[in-house]
Parts: sequence; C-alpha cells; structure tokens
Amino acid sequence: MMTKMSAKVQRGQWISCGQSTGALSSGIDRWDLLECVAELRKLLGVSDRELRILQAHLSVLPKGPLLAVKPNISFMSGAEVCRRAMGIEEHTRLRAEQRLEKAGLVKRRLSANRRRFAVRDGEGKVYSGYGIDLTPLVERADELMQLREKFRAAEAHKAEMRSSLRARLRALEDLALAMMGDAQALLERISSWRTVLRRRTLVLRDLSAMAAEIDAAETEVIPREQCAAAPTEQETVNRGSLAQSNKMTVDDEQNVGHIESDRKESKIEISAHSNPKIAKEETSHYCIEWGELKELQTFYPQAPTSSRELLLRLAEFGSFLGLRERSLSNAVARLGSDGTAILLDYIAGRIAGIPNPEGYLESLLRANARGETIAGGALYARGVSP
Repeated sequence: MMTKMSAKVQRGQWISCGQSTGALSSGIDRWDLLECVAELRKLLGVSDRELRILQAHLSVLPKGPLLAVKPNISFMSGAEVCRRAMGIEEHTRLRAEQRLEKAGLVKRRLSANRRRFAVRDGEGKVYSGYGIDLTPLVERADELMQLREKFRAAEAHKAEMRSSLRARLRALEDLALAMMGDAQALLERISSWRTVLRRRTLVLRDLSAMAAEIDAAETEVIPREQCAAAPTEQETVNRGSLAQSNKMTVDDEQNVGHIESDRKESKIEISAHSNPKIAKEETSHYCIEWGELKELQTFYPQAPTSSRELLLRLAEFGSFLGLRERSLSNAVARLGSDGTAILLDYIAGRIAGIPNPEGYLESLLRANARGETIAGGALYARGVSP
C-alpha cells in the first residue's frame, strides 16, 4: 500500500519502526554529520543554501543516531522543505537538491508523478518510498570524519606557516631598513608578500613557494649584513661637528667606567668602522652641540673627543636604556653617530612613558626610512632638508 505522508507523521512512523527493531542503539548523530559537511563544504562543492536544504531533510528522520542499514528517506513535500529552509524559493530548493545529489550526499528517488510518499509493508510499517534518500550521506560518515581531520590538520599547518612567514618578513624588513644601499625594491616585495598572506584562498603550495622566495631574499640580504659587521682597522674621521662644552670635573666612578668601556670593542664601533658610508656621513648628516643633549650630558659632562669615544658612549648609554647592540648598530647605520646620539637623548627624556624602548627605537627608524621626521623634529630622512 502506498500513501502520502506529512513530515510530522513521517517522524512518528520512523520512530515506531526503529523502536520495534532496536536499531537506535548505535549509529551517528545527524547534527554531528551536518557539522562535518558544513566544515567540508568547499571541498564537497556545497554552499550554505544546500546546507539549509540538507538540514531540513535531516530534521524529519527518526530521532537518535542514524544507521546506514535502515531507510533514511525524507518524504517532505517541496513546500514544506522551503518552509523549513527559511522560506527559499521552489526553484532554488530543486537546484539545491540536485547539487546535493551531484556531491554524493543524497539520492533523489523520483516517482512517476514526481510526488514523494512512503511505501509500507503488510503490517503498515514504512520500509521504502520516494523522496530524498540520505543513506549515501550516512554511508560516507566515516570517510567524511577522516577527511575533516585531514582538513583540520592542513588548516593548522597553513596557519603555522602564515605566522612563520609573517615573522620572517618582519625580520627581513628590519634588515632592509638597516641596509646602506637602495632597499626600496626589497621593501616593495615584502609589502606584496604581506598582501598575498592576507588571502584566504591560499593553499600549502602557494605558501611553500613564498617561503622559497623569502629564502632567496634572505640569502641576498644577510651576507651584506655580515659584511657590514666585519671588523677592519680603518679609523673613522675625527668629528668636527661636536663643540667642546664647558669643562666639568668627572668623578672617579665615571672615569673607571669609561676606561672599562674603552677596553671592549663594541659592535656599534665595528659596524661604523667597517662601513665607509657611515664614516663619511657622520660629520655631515647631523650637526649637534654636546650641550644640547641634556640626558647624555648628565652621564657624560664632557664632549667626546673622537668618533670612537662617541660610539662607545652610545653603546654604554643604550644598554642603560635596555637597547640591544644590534638595534643600536641599525640606528648608527641609518642615522650616523650624531643622529643616534640625538635619538637616544630623545628616548631617554621620555623613558618613563615607554614600556618597550627596543620596539620604540625600531618604530622610529622605520618612520625615518619612510621619509618622516622623528625625535620631535630633530631628525629628518636622508636627502630631505630640515
């Protein structure tokens, strides 16, 4: 006997059939399965519209876990499906069911007159029918769950690669800003890489290709940095821009500190000695009076008599502010020793309100590299008139 059945009656019939066979003791939860399909919708070629239709059909199956050995057919009419799927149009519902079938998640069982109804046995129990059969979805449950685990692992790996590449781009940008040569082309490449990293459609192949490009850029830049840090015996020219301020007596403790500092070769001094461009620009880029540097003069009342002495003072004073020698070397490479002295004096005057002096110094150097004036207008970019 064949009869037409509403969604409400169908749920009751399926429940009765399941209870009589005791088949609800195992299986898979329908909503877990729907969540799995939703997470894999791009891989399966399913949109949000198809998910709403699938949810509507799952809602009329018997309560409890789903079993592949049982009929899992939805007999809802098209109008009822549209109502349960938040009022979508009839033609949209039809296309969505066709796409679900193409994705291998359902099978459309069509009767001769295109109506949906249940087929009962002699005892009046439903054993088959015409409608939307969700058995293919239930049968693929294990496959979909395993696919979801692989998908999550791949997404986690992608997120890790994105974070790693962003960190490497930041370090590469710092190296580029510290370069004495023209780094504009490299900075533009770094900006384009960051733009690509914001795309949500990136796959692991794209990230691996970008990592290889960054490797090549690092190989090109790092040897220059190492070359700039190599020691040489060349002495920098004497500074003519520093004027002697009023002579003041230095206490014994400060004298001892200066003697100890002179015995150590600073990385800042090495960088300046090995780079002739720095030595050349130190006397011409910024001209300062030692008396104008209030914070530095507090620690060192007498003006330095040579560029080497100034670099040693900058290294020592920078350590007081919590700055690493590498950051100070970048500052000297960018601003020269005069400019670095102005910048450190500026930071020292505001140190109480700066929670991260290291990061603050790097941000000022980046701003100067972009052509901005820093240190309260005292430092301007190279090639820009004050």
